[in-house]
Amino acid sequence: AKRKGPSEASKDRWNGDPLLLNQEAHELAAEKQLEALDMVAEAPASLRELLAPVWKYCFAQWHIYDAGLEALESGTPLREAFSDDVLVKDITLLRSLFDKGELVQAKAAEQWQWGLLDSFGAAGSIEPWDGQTSAPLLDEARRCRRQGIMDFQ
Repeated sequence: AKRKGPSEASKDRWNGDPLLLNQEAHELAAEKQLEALDMVAEAPASLRELLAPVWKYCFAQWHIYDAGLEALESGTPLREAFSDDVLVKDITLLRSLFDKGELVQAKAAEQWQWGLLDSFGAAGSIEPWDGQTSAPLLDEARRCRRQGIMDFQ
């Protein structure tokens, strides 16, 4: 996301209040998480791959939400905004912190969202496709469906 200078800070949605920014970033509301999920679909595959393991954290989703809002407000295509070097560096840093185990205390999003950016193998790449190889995939799909239903009741 583009860094704002001091003159722009008072014009942002946090009215220049770092506490409001911190609260939004670390405790991203469920409706904003869903907006981030819609937005991230426009991100390049390389960014989605980088984000996949950290997507469970509100702070990671906030980066996409914030960059997406800035893009929409400026009329910049989301795909272009999500290719921004500063955003990619921020996500790379988050990924590095995750890989070192330093995000374990960070606030997590709803559990049903955690694996949504995980990549899939190519269609037809599981050989042989039979009851034994399909069972784990179907079990996971059922678990995710149950979790999603419980989260939205």
